[in-house]
Amino acid sequence: MLQDASELGFHLTPIGNGQILLEPSQSLDVGDPGTLVVAILERLQGLRAATLSYDLAGLALIDDAYCRWLESLSNACRAIGVRMVCVRMQPTAAFGLAQTQARLPSFATALDVGLADSTFPDSQ
Repeated sequence: MLQDASELGFHLTPIGNGQILLEPSQSLDVGDPGTLVVAILERLQGLRAATLSYDLAGLALIDDAYCRWLESLSNACRAIGVRMVCVRMQPTAAFGLAQTQARLPSFATALDVGLADSTFPDSQ
């Protein structure tokens, strides 16, 4: 049986055209990515998601652990045909992301949820 998403520290909201908004809470534990990834992917598949918009508005800084979490989730999403875009990233979080990455991240970024789908070419 699936654990409730709120117990795992996130909330998923369908926002139309196959786009799903993921809002992490303060209780999201990125130290156990396996459990989280499985729970999120199962829900995304059930919702027939095409794009996952990961809302980073509440995160002031992205450290190495959170960066690895975002990469893990993005790669897992790609494996099931879901594109991931991080939205509403604070400037300090963007700076932290840039400092932890040796290469471009595997996910796209957008200023806001409404711009998330425009970050991907139509050919994908």
